[in-house]
Amino acid sequence: MKTPEEGSLEDRSPEHAASLAQGQARSRQDRGGKSVPTLSRLTRLFLRVGNTTFGGGFPTIALFYRELVDREGWITSDQYALAYSLSRITPGTTLLAFCAATGSQILGLRGAIAAVAHST
Repeated sequence: MKTPEEGSLEDRSPEHAASLAQGQARSRQDRGGKSVPTLSRLTRLFLRVGNTTFGGGFPTIALFYRELVDREGWITSDQYALAYSLSRITPGTTLLAFCAATGSQILGLRGAIAAVAHST
């Protein structure tokens, strides 16, 4: 059952569309101007950072802080610290474990798979 706010496409007037756009703009301001994470944006970010950073896993992980916490605002500093800590104690490559943890925090299992696949 549709709510009165949803209506059908025919019911939507230009004023209704404008109010929806204003609501979306307000919600972005409520997030501090940070962007909404999508699978395509996540994969592009991990592909760009993972394939353009030199020096190994630790410089790459440090750059992910700036991208994920400062610029995009997809995770908090505490979530970043948790992902980093877990990646350090997990056997295997620290960078891959970190990407899986942060991708999972952002978009769940799909995010974890995409982050690992596109950071290598």
